[in-house]
Amino acid sequence: MKKLSALILFALLPLTGFSQSHTKVALVGEVNSIQPGQPFWIGLQMIMEPKWHTYWMNPGQGLPTEVDWKLPDGFTASKLYMPTPEIIEFAGSNTYGYEGEILHLIKVTPPAKMNTDSITIEGDVSWLECKDSCIPGSDEVSLTLPVEDGARSIDPAHVELFAAARKHLPQETPHTFRVINRATESVTLQVSGPALENPVYLHAEPDIFDPDAKQTFVEIEGGFELTIPLLEDETAPDVLSGILVLASAKHQSVAVTTDRGDGTPEVTDTPSPAGTSLSQTTDPSPPAKLSANGLPASTQAAIDEISSWGSVDLAGSTEKKRTLPLMILFAFVGGIILNIMPCVFPVIGIKIMGFVNQAGDDKSKIRLHGLIFAAGVIVSMWVLVSVLLGVRAAGESAGWGFQLQSPGFLTFMIAILFVLGLSMAGLFEIGLSMTTVGGELQQKKGVSGSFFSGVLAVLVATPCTGPFMGPAIGFALSASIAATFAVFTALALGVAFPYVLLSFFPTLVQKLPRPGPWMETFKQAMSFLLFATVIWLLSVFGKVTSIGGLTYLLFGLLALSIGGWLYGRYGNPAVAAGKRRTALVFTAAMAVLFGYAAIQGANMVETKRTLTTGGSTVKKFGMDFEVFSPERLVDLRTQGRAVFVDFTADW
Repeated sequence: MKKLSALILFALLPLTGFSQSHTKVALVGEVNSIQPGQPFWIGLQMIMEPKWHTYWMNPGQGLPTEVDWKLPDGFTASKLYMPTPEIIEFAGSNTYGYEGEILHLIKVTPPAKMNTDSITIEGDVSWLECKDSCIPGSDEVSLTLPVEDGARSIDPAHVELFAAARKHLPQETPHTFRVINRATESVTLQVSGPALENPVYLHAEPDIFDPDAKQTFVEIEGGFELTIPLLEDETAPDVLSGILVLASAKHQSVAVTTDRGDGTPEVTDTPSPAGTSLSQTTDPSPPAKLSANGLPASTQAAIDEISSWGSVDLAGSTEKKRTLPLMILFAFVGGIILNIMPCVFPVIGIKIMGFVNQAGDDKSKIRLHGLIFAAGVIVSMWVLVSVLLGVRAAGESAGWGFQLQSPGFLTFMIAILFVLGLSMAGLFEIGLSMTTVGGELQQKKGVSGSFFSGVLAVLVATPCTGPFMGPAIGFALSASIAATFAVFTALALGVAFPYVLLSFFPTLVQKLPRPGPWMETFKQAMSFLLFATVIWLLSVFGKVTSIGGLTYLLFGLLALSIGGWLYGRYGNPAVAAGKRRTALVFTAAMAVLFGYAAIQGANMVETKRTLTTGGSTVKKFGMDFEVFSPERLVDLRTQGRAVFVDFTADW
């Protein structure tokens, strides 16, 4: 959009033939003579009338100054080395350019042998000059210099002119530059080193960063971070190569070059003093030090500082000591409440179907199903806690619901719930010995199905937390292994309690309608709860992998649905044996195809996002929130300011 507006601006310019240029251009030489094979410097001098301006290599809005060279055989000319521009507001937008007089430097390299007494360098210069309106300008420039075999001599008339031009070029600096975050809408540049006054980053290439958007400056220990907004639909470059313009003096800036993203420094070049050749230099500062977990050292220091604060209640007093019996009670009550959270809705539907199927059974069988369901909840919770503790012992970060960070686990849950949903919707039937849903509605068996329902209840419940659960889980994850198992066992008992209660008071179950045709409609309606959970899990899968990974998995689910249709249509005993075997083969093939697509999708994980993205603000709850960074939080708390942190996770 910004590029298009610049083109429209140019199209509306007055016709060049009817316009008088307000800029004078000329070529000037730094030396009185040249020698074969010895590079030398010339300058493109531009003198603008008052209030008129021309543009830098990245004009922001406008067109840069360019030269089409006509050089003698064997000669080469470098790019224009442009002094630090000013930020000039024009036509409601920020532009980067020059007013008054400016000198762009060019390094010229002659061949090793020259059979002439003099050479002439020519060029066609084009520029855009603006005041109240804009006019494209062009002119031919030339410079003739003698060729001599002796030592070169500096032209005294131009010493101060070239010295001033070099002073206004971006300066080398002891600072360290590092990109710490490449987001879809901005890039965050971390600068370590001495303080700089009101720096503004200008990229060397146009049409990438938004010149009109405010860049956010945040001080951190040992430097600062600058968040630079991108133009809409633009992608952050691998290397930031540009300048930091300073407010301290006109035409003062610091050269910025980051690595390519793989730790390899980008090679840059800067004009060297007269009498020497162009030097190839790299950033003299080492990369910013990283902590053991890959975070910048300043970020890790801020996290350690935050961890040392401990916690207080909202009244500001020291937090009351939490005892194990109290946390066990909290976990039990939290488990009961968890049954009405959205995550557990699918299991509620499955278990209600189980109780309906059991409505005519004797009391002992109903109680058995309730206890088996509780056993499934408890055993699966123990397995989950064991894995969690194992992951934490290995040095990895893990908490409640940690498995949802795993594409493999998400794929497993999506497949299970999707297949159950297809079965409950009537596409095919799964026997009660597996799930207690589907199959013949009058079948009264299915002890293994009750156990499976308990396992599924734990798996789908882990994304959710409810009242009382937060303190209990926080306590358990920092307590001993025995205390951790005690708290999570209480949580499992709370989840299972309503179902066990119903099984031990069969009069409540017997108040349910007797099994009949209405159950088929009810079962199909409950399938939509499963599909809703699948959609949510797919969104999580897409966030922890990529849009490409999500696409693969969706095609895998299409294969599963085809397999389910083949099984339901041709896999039942009423179909001829040959057709049934063929259907089973194709169903298995669809399952294999799902597995292949799921593996491909799970492996398409995007680059891990960093913790710190500070600087920009977002509108939420009608207020402006700063994007979180540990350094910024430490800074605000050091100032004695209260901070509200709103956080969530994509798993």
